[in-house]
Amino acid sequence: MNPMPDMFDGILLPFRLTELQAVLLHTLESHTPESHTLDSQGACTNNRIKYQSVTLAEATTNLGDRLLAVNDLFIGPQSHTSARYQLRQQEVQEEQCSSGIIVSTGLGSTGWMKSIVTGAQAICQRTSTAYQQSVG
Repeated sequence: MNPMPDMFDGILLPFRLTELQAVLLHTLESHTPESHTLDSQGACTNNRIKYQSVTLAEATTNLGDRLLAVNDLFIGPQSHTSARYQLRQQEVQEEQCSSGIIVSTGLGSTGWMKSIVTGAQAICQRTSTAYQQSVG
């Protein structure tokens, strides 16, 4: 759900908290294969609600725990303190020192960037409004 609809678009879940019960009930009631159709982009529709399957990222911890993410995975110390580590892909390796890395799925990379831009625009708009009021 979109916690701040005035600031964020709510692309992944474009409904408000007050609509959650109705959306869930409708989805559960109409979740039969014969009520669904695919459009030209592979998105599924069930009369009123349009949704699309997404690929999840999967990671396994050293302890064997399995993590799934629809958009991002943070890999690093739980405390977010800096650590030294190596990133390696086949024969190429690189030394790093940071609090960790964020691995994004296709959905996560575009969502993260859109979130940053939308947040920055909201800050700029508030700053501009405050400035205009102070000199106005």
